[in-house]
Amino acid sequence: MRLKIIIFLLVTSSLVAIKPSSANNIDFQKTFDSYNLIGLSQVQKDGWDGTGQTIVVIDDGNSIDHPYLSGVFVDGNCTSRTVCGSDYLKPGIKSGGAHKGNGAHGSMVSGIIAGQKNASAPGGIAPKAKIISIDNTDGGSEGLLAAMEWVLTIRKKYNVVAVSGSIGAPNFSDFRGGEGNCLLDPTLSVKIKELVNAGVVMIFAAGNGGSYVKLDYPACLSEVVSVGALTSKGLIADYSNISKSITVLAPAEIISSNGDGGYFIGGGTSSATPIVAGAVALLKQAKPDATLQEIKLALQSTRSRVSDVIWGNLPILNLPIAIDAIQRGKFEIQAKQEVDAKAAAELKAKQESDALAVALADSQKVNRELQSQLSSIGLNFQLLSDSVSVIQAQVSQLNSKLMASLAGQKAANAKIKKICAAKPKPKGC
Repeated sequence: MRLKIIIFLLVTSSLVAIKPSSANNIDFQKTFDSYNLIGLSQVQKDGWDGTGQTIVVIDDGNSIDHPYLSGVFVDGNCTSRTVCGSDYLKPGIKSGGAHKGNGAHGSMVSGIIAGQKNASAPGGIAPKAKIISIDNTDGGSEGLLAAMEWVLTIRKKYNVVAVSGSIGAPNFSDFRGGEGNCLLDPTLSVKIKELVNAGVVMIFAAGNGGSYVKLDYPACLSEVVSVGALTSKGLIADYSNISKSITVLAPAEIISSNGDGGYFIGGGTSSATPIVAGAVALLKQAKPDATLQEIKLALQSTRSRVSDVIWGNLPILNLPIAIDAIQRGKFEIQAKQEVDAKAAAELKAKQESDALAVALADSQKVNRELQSQLSSIGLNFQLLSDSVSVIQAQVSQLNSKLMASLAGQKAANAKIKKICAAKPKPKGC
């Protein structure tokens, strides 16, 4: 059964507004630490800025006139029957603005992706990328389906490379999330897969439930890029959902635009997700024909990994390595698999060699024992042969004596016969 409402905006309650002039405060430092963690300055120096790429942000709308987002939006839509009014399913930048509240969450997400550097904030991951904002506040699954259907119709026009969704619903199934057992909304899942098959990378927040085994829906779908959150120091945020199948982890402590012209530092997997959306824009800039599998492998190509009490070596986004990997088509996981396969083959060969050596040694031992037994048998046979020869000689000697005795007996009988033949016959014959 489909859920009528699946959207939860995933921002931690500790968010606080900061003054534009507070460039040297601890929150600004957290942003720099977060950017350094993923190697952003290096790829910016190399000229990667998201040029030519468009990201769709499905959220609570945007503050479309915010200075941090100046020139960023190219189109928009509103897919919530509840809040859109006359803008319902009406394309246009204005339709992508906030229709309820001030769009603080969507503005934060968009600023992290493509914010324009100024004195108050350091800029987004892909500042030359463009954004299409879709306001789906209170729109639920119906609104999401409408939003994704519209994206399918305009993806080629704007070169839409990804959809960023800092949204989700808790995965209450008895199965582990992130492993294909993600059945909350089959109809929406089909639409997400349709976009993936059309070449659009679907990126969703893992969720803020602090689970070690489940991701929120739709981050738990195997076809999407799922994003967990880190602190600016590279530790897994205690609120972040994770599982062994999570795609990548990214920092969440980032200064960005709010909904009323100011700035604040975000948090939660909501902030980590647009980091990865911006990364996808850079990867598609580096290799426009990159497949979803290549994108995932590139995101997971990193020298930086982190472990928790259950899962080990979870990948932390590293932009320079990811871009290099996708350009060369040589990914860390594949390389590791090749190394592991080679090591496994070498181990197998050694084990077989060792087993052969043991078998040969056993064979040689058996052969020696057999030879010893054969030698013993040969000796015994020789002794037996000698004994037979002695016995044969003795028998021959006895036989000669017997023959001589028989001959003597025969001669005696002949002599007696002759005597008894005389007349008169002698007495006793």
